[in-house]
Amino acid sequence: MALPNFLCVGAVKAGTSWLHENLSHHPGVWMPPMKESQFFNHRFVEADRVWTTDSVMTAIQAAMVRYVRLHAKTGIDPVYIRYLFKMATRDLFSEAWYREIFDWRGATGKLLGEVTPGYSQLGADGIAYLTKLLGDVRIIYIIRDPVGRAMSQLRMRATRMKNLPGTIEEWQAWASMPEVESRGDYAQFIPLWQAAVPANRLLFLPYGDIASDPSGFLRRVEDFLGIAPFDKYPWIDKQVHYGKRFALPVAVKDFLAERLQPQLQFVETTFGADFANRIKRPPPPTLVEPAEPVSTDRPLHVQSVAPNLAVAPNLALQANKMAVGA
Repeated sequence: MALPNFLCVGAVKAGTSWLHENLSHHPGVWMPPMKESQFFNHRFVEADRVWTTDSVMTAIQAAMVRYVRLHAKTGIDPVYIRYLFKMATRDLFSEAWYREIFDWRGATGKLLGEVTPGYSQLGADGIAYLTKLLGDVRIIYIIRDPVGRAMSQLRMRATRMKNLPGTIEEWQAWASMPEVESRGDYAQFIPLWQAAVPANRLLFLPYGDIASDPSGFLRRVEDFLGIAPFDKYPWIDKQVHYGKRFALPVAVKDFLAERLQPQLQFVETTFGADFANRIKRPPPPTLVEPAEPVSTDRPLHVQSVAPNLAVAPNLALQANKMAVGA
């Protein structure tokens, strides 16, 4: 079975969903129906194992529910449902399971890719395993301003928690959590990728270019992957995730700016001042879902806009029955 030809490994909160959604529409590329298989980080980042199974199962269920909902009247492909169902019932995070993600007829003859920003936290052993399994894989790494990236992660956490920090000290404790720091620890993890992957198979891109020059950003990705230019990316000028605007205390930003200064210095030293200046600009605050119908040759990518599972709570069960009977 085939395995991906390229990965986007990060950073977390750095436009990886935008890249995933756009590349999924390139006629020469095939992306899995769920962004973030969590395969390598589940195996090598122990702290992630607390949530990776739930994350994958939720993504698979969402893909199944939304596909059935959109195709209930036009016709449901039971083979596609069985493909999704297999991903949810096989031995999660085994090599066989990972290979089966890319074993879909729509992937034949196309460049295969995967986007999981959690891979940016892989240590040397995880990267060694990844390169051994995937061979001459190409790696894309989007770098965002460390402070902006951390604040975005804190906002996401704040919107999911019932009890928020009540003091500046508690906010600083949140900002110092290992899961916040490690996901933007460029100084620790980028040299590991540079040591394990040849320079011609590594592409580092500044996050700010997504907003200031999205076409140029995608052209650089196309050139790096060796695929033809494509001019119909539906998400090129849109923001994929648009979370709630949660105002963090100014003191938190100041705390992060001081704490993460070595990370910014690392980026400037490693990639140059121009690159470092281009990691800071945010993407445009627009959320529009493309109207293109979902086909089974280009499976639904579900993490861009969270589905409303309450709309049709029996659809997943219906899909499971179809998969079993297919």
